[in-house]
Amino acid sequence: MTEDSNEAALRQLIIRRRPALNSQQVDVSAGENPESAGNDPIMWVDFSRDLRWGRISLWRGGEVELELADLETGEIKPLHFTLVNPDRIIPIIDRLTAWVGAR
Repeated sequence: MTEDSNEAALRQLIIRRRPALNSQQVDVSAGENPESAGNDPIMWVDFSRDLRWGRISLWRGGEVELELADLETGEIKPLHFTLVNPDRIIPIIDRLTAWVGAR
């Protein structure tokens, strides 16, 4: 597994799911920092709807952080994973989109 395969899997998943998420009024935005020295993610994707927000961040070496925030209550849930298989990104995205209210 390479970090490129994780990045490619995340990119492809977002490309495939963005139309459905947008139709459910979930805003999706992404950013990349391929030159990251390790203190910053090399890629991140934000999902938001109403007062819920989520971010998936990918670091070199396959580390993934999922942040879920309820802007009304101030509740924040940070979750950390090591992604050893790019296919494991799918349940992470499913969890994130469920949090922000996608159905």
